Amino acid sequence: MSALESALARSRLYTLFAHLYRAGLTPDLLPLLAQLPGLAEHLPHPFHADEAAAEHYQIFGRAIPPHQSLFLDPSGLLGGAMAESVESSYRQLGFAPARGATGPDEISEELALLAFLAAAEADAWADGLKQEAERVHTLQQGFLVDHLLRWIFPFALAVQQENSSFFGALAELTVELTVEQSRSLDFSGHRQPDFALPRPPEILQNQSSGLREIADYLTCPPLSGVYLSQESIRRVARSLGLPAGFGSRAERLEGLLRSAAQYEQMGQLSEALHALWDGWHADYDGAIENSPHLRAFIRPWQAQTGPARQLLVALADASPEKRPLLA
Repeated sequence: MSALESALARSRLYTLFAHLYRAGLTPDLLPLLAQLPGLAEHLPHPFHADEAAAEHYQIFGRAIPPHQSLFLDPSGLLGGAMAESVESSYRQLGFAPARGATGPDEISEELALLAFLAAAEADAWADGLKQEAERVHTLQQGFLVDHLLRWIFPFALAVQQENSSFFGALAELTVELTVEQSRSLDFSGHRQPDFALPRPPEILQNQSSGLREIADYLTCPPLSGVYLSQESIRRVARSLGLPAGFGSRAERLEGLLRSAAQYEQMGQLSEALHALWDGWHADYDGAIENSPHLRAFIRPWQAQTGPARQLLVALADASPEKRPLLA
C-alpha cells in the first residue's frame, strides 16, 4: 500500500469510527459495515434502530462518557484543563469540532481530528508534496502522543467490559488503528514520551480515611488504573447478594462497601474487586505484549493497579475494631 493509499484508508476509518462513537450504529451504515472485517461479524441480526440507539446511549451516554478528561484528570470530572489542552491542540491544527459535541476531548472529536489530518496528508501525497505530507503525518503522530495514546487503552478495556459485541469490537479496532499508525514512532533514549499518571492517595497511611475516600479513589481511573463502571459494581453486588445503592459510581461503590461491612462480607467483596483489578492488570500485560513500542503509555496504567490491589487486600482484613477504614 502506497503512502497515499495508507493516508486515505486512515482518514476513512477514523471518520467512520468517529461517527460510530458520536451517533452509534445507524441504518445508513449497515451496507458499509457489512463489508468491514472486524465489525461485520458483530452487527446485530435483525437490526432494530431503536435498540441500537438505546445501546449506544447506555454505553456512551451513561456507562462510559468517552472523554479524555474522565480518564486522565484526577478530579474525575469532565472538562477542565484536560479538555482545554485538547481544544488548544485543535486550534493549532486548524480543526473545528463538530456542533453538538459534548466536549472537545470526546473520542469522536479526537478521531475526527486525526481523520482531518490524514485527509490533508493524502491530498499532499496526491499533489506530489512529499515534504508537506510528511509534516502533516508528523502532526498526527504528535497528537497521538500528546492525547489519544494516553487514554485509549483503558478506555477500550472499559468498553469491552460492557458486554456489547459491536462496540467492544469497535474499541478493539480503534486501538489497532492507533497502534498501527504509531509503529513508526521512535521512543528510544531521550525521546521517551513525558507521560505519567497522578500519584495515588495514601489511604492506608491516613487513619482518617473512610469508605467514601476509598470509593472515590477506586472509581477514579487515573488513580486506580481501572474504570469501574456502574454495571461492574452491580455485577459484583449481585454475585454477593448485596445492594449497591444509587447515584454516581463512587456513591454506588460506597453503598456496596457499607452493605458488605454491615453483613460481614467485606472479605468476599474485597476478593471480588481484587479479581477485577487482577483482570485489568493482565489485560495491560496483553496490551504491552501486543504493542511493546507503546509500553510507555500502558505501563503507567498497569502500575496504578498495584496500590489499589494492596488497599483491597488490607480492606479484606479491616474491621471497625482494628482500624477506621470501615467508618
